[in-house]
Amino acid sequence: MARYAIRAADAGDAHACESIVEASGEHFAASVGPEVADAVRGGRDGWVATDGAGGVVGFVLVERRFPGAAEIVHAAVARDRRSAGIGTRLVTAVLTVLARDGVRAVLVKTLDETAGYPWFDRTRAFWRRLGFVQVDLIDPLPGWQPGNPAALLVRGLTDPSAGAELPGGNMSGARRTG
Repeated sequence: MARYAIRAADAGDAHACESIVEASGEHFAASVGPEVADAVRGGRDGWVATDGAGGVVGFVLVERRFPGAAEIVHAAVARDRRSAGIGTRLVTAVLTVLARDGVRAVLVKTLDETAGYPWFDRTRAFWRRLGFVQVDLIDPLPGWQPGNPAALLVRGLTDPSAGAELPGGNMSGARRTG
């Protein structure tokens, strides 16, 4: 079984993250690849999963707009590495860091099932497996094309100081502020 490490993203990861997005064309608009690269270069809260050779095989980018809340704005795993548990480990590790930082609720937006776009069935199932629940459907969501209904999914996080902690292992040194 391959070993993967999870660490804070840095500017040097921008091209690899952009490449992952571009190779996942069915899930992202054409403008998202450069947007992801700019966010990584700009120091947005982000984490990457790397393979044994240090190559980036997945990433998660987060925005923290309000105290106690965050949004996973982009997440992807390289097409040839999907279904290997990398995304689950990566998101779980990020949720652990967010919980330690005082975040109590996390939002994810994805394409709703009413769009009838089967590429997103697995995406919604992934988020649900990680404990996210859909709380709303918005169409059109500001910034999204009309006809692309947005499913808003949320997950509450447990305060680690209360004795309960998210699974995901040690993420020491991966804390980012922004």
